[in-house]
Amino acid sequence: MKNKLFALSVLTLLSQAAYADNSSENPSWFGGFGEFYNSDNEKFLPGPQYNNGLGLGLEFGTRFSESWGARIEWSHLNIDAKNPSQSIGGDRGGVDILFYPQQSDYYVFTGLKAEKFDETQGLVNVGLGRHWDVSSNFRVITEVAAYHDFGEAYLDHSVKLGFAYSFGGNSTPAQVVEKVIDTDKDSVEDSRDLCPNTPLNSRVDSNGCVVDKPVVADNDNDGVSNKTDMCANTPSTDKVDSKGCSIFEEKEVQMQLDIKFANNSSLVKASDMAELAEFAAFLKRFPNTNAVIEGHSSSLGKKQYNVWLSQKRAESVRDLLVENYGVKAARLSVKGYGDSQLLDESGTAAAHKVNRRIVANVTAVERKKVTK
Repeated sequence: MKNKLFALSVLTLLSQAAYADNSSENPSWFGGFGEFYNSDNEKFLPGPQYNNGLGLGLEFGTRFSESWGARIEWSHLNIDAKNPSQSIGGDRGGVDILFYPQQSDYYVFTGLKAEKFDETQGLVNVGLGRHWDVSSNFRVITEVAAYHDFGEAYLDHSVKLGFAYSFGGNSTPAQVVEKVIDTDKDSVEDSRDLCPNTPLNSRVDSNGCVVDKPVVADNDNDGVSNKTDMCANTPSTDKVDSKGCSIFEEKEVQMQLDIKFANNSSLVKASDMAELAEFAAFLKRFPNTNAVIEGHSSSLGKKQYNVWLSQKRAESVRDLLVENYGVKAARLSVKGYGDSQLLDESGTAAAHKVNRRIVANVTAVERKKVTK
């Protein structure tokens, strides 16, 4: 009776988890593993006392919400006996439901398995595991589990170690920059040029048509005659003052760093390295500037943990800028804000993704030529 109640509770848990929110950004994974398996001392009696053994297996899983996941698993086991020295081989397969407390990489799991050595047995299992991020796509799997036999109440244990490849996610489309076309190089774009094919260096009006004026010597074609031109050979693209010298203006230029993170992770993705390199180049171009790297988290989890995680994210970005791109550490400060500055307070999976971010702004003053 106890076994039937235990099985019924597991089936109830599986059915409830099947209706969990499937809008999570978390990926699916495919993995392989090895395991150490310890079987119950009385499991194979009255035959040889098979006890410990090793196994190899495969699993496929998906994390379909921040808190829930599921997987299918198969493994082949070889269990050894001491007296006499021999072994027995068998297979185990089944399904598990995974629960992630506080949306972390740790999980507890339970499931149903079928195991066949000399005969087929039904098992229910419970366990604890974690996926350890090695890179943006690869993880190390670690687990401990206990297996309860429905028929004879045998209790087996296992320890698992493996690797998994994760896949899935969204990509950001490249920004399209509109190109201005000026075929005859008269500084009037083709879309509004009423006089195409104007001779090079001709004086034109706003419609791109030649303006008739007395011919005045102007070797650098800047609109100021040689007689009054104080800056010879000014580039033809520069706007000039009454003396024929290039006009400069000081402009405030800004650079913003905006990096998103996976749930409960401070690992910078490979896809964000180009943006990080661009930010480092801007800092090197303006060596008198400093930057504050702000780390933020989603509203999930405890506030104290979110502050710690956002601080770790900011430190990860700072360390990459220093170690990979040569930015001086003294120019970079970090601050973790946790979930105190949410961009989106709706509480959805999309909102959590937007809120898990790094923000850094740098402002500098640049002296630039004014072009025509």
